[in-house]
Amino acid sequence: PKEMLSNLEISSKWAHGNRWNPEFCSSSVSSYLQHLHYYIRHYNNNNNDDDCSRTQGGVDRSIVTSPITARYAMKTVLKAKIPTQTLRSTIRSMERTIGLIRPS
Repeated sequence: PKEMLSNLEISSKWAHGNRWNPEFCSSSVSSYLQHLHYYIRHYNNNNNDDDCSRTQGGVDRSIVTSPITARYAMKTVLKAKIPTQTLRSTIRSMERTIGLIRPS
């Protein structure tokens, strides 16, 4: 999760220029969605409130599911240079997935 968070932050801040890499942006968003799905599968149904149930790879789930991280993901998906229909469905998928996560 630390690398995913770092990649999202880096890619969300890229300007369309020499260092901009749409494939990196796309893989960063894909990784973010995988982590969100992991939290849904493993923590939404877990009634155990100890620290282990709130972390993955040393990162608290509140950081992965925070509005700032979601904003980075939304900005990154816009830089992924994907077709409009795919962009629309990806953003809707992100919104639905974030909405499914119970607060920690």
